[in-house]
Amino acid sequence: MPSKKVLALKVLILLMIMILIYLRIMPELQAPQPVSPPRSYEVTNVRFREEKSQFHQSQRQLVKVNSVFTIVPDLPHNLNVLLIINTIPLETERRNILRQTWARQSSWRLESQSSFPDSGDIVDIGYFFMVGFHGYPCIDQSVEAESQIHRDILRVNLTESYRGLINKVLLTFEWVTNFDTKPRFIVKADHDIYVKIPELATWLLITPTSMKVYAGFVNRNTHVIRAIQSPWYVSKEDYSEEFFPPYCGGPFYIFSQNLFLHVMNASKVIKPFAVEDAYMAVLVKKMGVEPHDSGRYLVNWDRTLNDEVLKTPEDKIKIPSGVVLGDSISSVAIKLIHRVYMRG
Repeated sequence: MPSKKVLALKVLILLMIMILIYLRIMPELQAPQPVSPPRSYEVTNVRFREEKSQFHQSQRQLVKVNSVFTIVPDLPHNLNVLLIINTIPLETERRNILRQTWARQSSWRLESQSSFPDSGDIVDIGYFFMVGFHGYPCIDQSVEAESQIHRDILRVNLTESYRGLINKVLLTFEWVTNFDTKPRFIVKADHDIYVKIPELATWLLITPTSMKVYAGFVNRNTHVIRAIQSPWYVSKEDYSEEFFPPYCGGPFYIFSQNLFLHVMNASKVIKPFAVEDAYMAVLVKKMGVEPHDSGRYLVNWDRTLNDEVLKTPEDKIKIPSGVVLGDSISSVAIKLIHRVYMRG
């Protein structure tokens, strides 16, 4: 029989071998285990997080340059009329339709005494789109790419929302007040209307230079909504009256420059509330100015027009009277209206 010393030696050798094996395999046991490839939606989520992170980093850099406007348009100098078109990031197709129809930099010669005696009776009209942020990086980055092509977008550093519209508009108007050229008329328009630009120029023709103009489709005796769940909710703290003053509807209204600057000054002391068009009337009222009511001659507000146009053969479409048509007009209907209107 082997001696006790031999057995002890064998046990010692065995223990040493086991220790060596343990030390060899432990790093492999502790290493991360391979996993199955991620599913496609997991890859998308990772990419989204990466894009979001990169976007916010780039956005922080933009904010350092300009904390309010992250994209600004190129505009002609010496404009008489400036059209500011409210839109949202997703509506790329709509903006392209408007660029092809009524939203263009243009000049119109007027044939009698006009509001533009210093310009040889030529009305120079410019435009730009005001947008906010969508919140999804790919969409917001596509707006940047679009702006590089057309140079006609002003992006406000706000996330789009209906109740945030008033801040979007006020910030945009503030940018206009700092614009080198001071247009004689500033127009705010929504992207779902049609503007007969030659007739707008003609309408401005008959406006006296000294007149303080606040014009559009005038709403009267409008109750203030106090139901907190409504998008048009206004608290008594923000506006205590039971009725809004007469106001021009948000889809289209005009300010003359000599009123516009006073309105912007008033906005710095009167707290804004979420009903953008009614708030503008509160500012105008402080200036002692009443909205100019030209009935449907200026704004023919008819939300049935879209359906009428779409169901009517193009050669049978009748263009209603009024400088401005809408609102709630689709892209297809805008193209049809424009073709018929331009054929005269």
